[in-house]
Amino acid sequence: MLDFPTSPTVGQSYPGPSGAAWLWDGAKWISATSGVVATYGNVGRNLIHNGMFNVAQRGAGPFTIAPAGVVVHTADRWAGIIGATGDVLSVAITMHNDANRAAIGDEAAIQFISCGLAGGSGADCLVEMFHRIENVRRLAGKSVTVSFWANSNSGLSIGVKLQQFFGLGGSPSTQVAVSTQTIVTTTTWTRYALTFAMPSASGKTFGTVAGTDYTVLQFWFSSGATNAPFVGVGVQSGTINLWGVQLEVGTAASPLEKRTPQEELAECQRYYQTGSLLWGGAITSGTYYTSSALHVAMRASPTVVGVNDVSSGFSARTFTALNQGCVYMSAAVATPGAGTLNSAFTASADL
Repeated sequence: MLDFPTSPTVGQSYPGPSGAAWLWDGAKWISATSGVVATYGNVGRNLIHNGMFNVAQRGAGPFTIAPAGVVVHTADRWAGIIGATGDVLSVAITMHNDANRAAIGDEAAIQFISCGLAGGSGADCLVEMFHRIENVRRLAGKSVTVSFWANSNSGLSIGVKLQQFFGLGGSPSTQVAVSTQTIVTTTTWTRYALTFAMPSASGKTFGTVAGTDYTVLQFWFSSGATNAPFVGVGVQSGTINLWGVQLEVGTAASPLEKRTPQEELAECQRYYQTGSLLWGGAITSGTYYTSSALHVAMRASPTVVGVNDVSSGFSARTFTALNQGCVYMSAAVATPGAGTLNSAFTASADL
């Protein structure tokens, strides 16, 4: 693997193996002889899942973020929250057009999230979108760079903040916040890059529930008087759009990593996925079961909810996770004869 300079200047060259040379064109390393983009170290840089917002297993929305204090999931791995009465946040997954792609400079831009907001005037009001990154030790003690494209309808500010959460159960250490950095958007799609020094987790007490610690990336859109001094954003209203979110270890933003559609979907399905439970045949009495293996093993045993249930011959059904990789439905016979168990389901292990 080549150890490219972290802060190159346009036109800077770097020697590769066997006399090859690479050239920095202002956005990426390319072969000085063939024009091929450098791929060394190009996999796994981005610790954000679904930063291009192409995975939307819950649908395109709009998602109304309410009531106050309740987390509402939108595009996979992304959620919103409001703080108090008077706050409004509606999130929709929207298609890019050619003008957007030209402004971004990337024809891979397909979908973005559009956040319509109105900040309340109360001291505890807040409007926020966030993404939780599993395992706080992955980033602890490191410098990280957050980059993203954004625009708004009226020059709105975004406060970008990172916090360490040490898990659930027992008496975990209090969460630790990194100082917020603020950018001011324009009506033009623009890429922003911010570097943060993450605190060490050494000496911290973690919760007793395994796998519940995380680092959270927060985008603050509006804030009442209580939080405004800490997030650099006051009360705002308007529309903020986001695309191409990346968080990587290091002090400079690299080109946006683009996973294949299969890879991105599998990453998201570790936290949320949908499926079907099907069975049919002669029934007499007692309880019948049908199960389904999950597409990928989930972060933890998921919460399973039946949807569009059209089973027949049975009384109320129960949906349960057997483990991180399998779910099942059980049902008691109501009417002996021919019976079917037929239901879609959602399985959630989101942080």
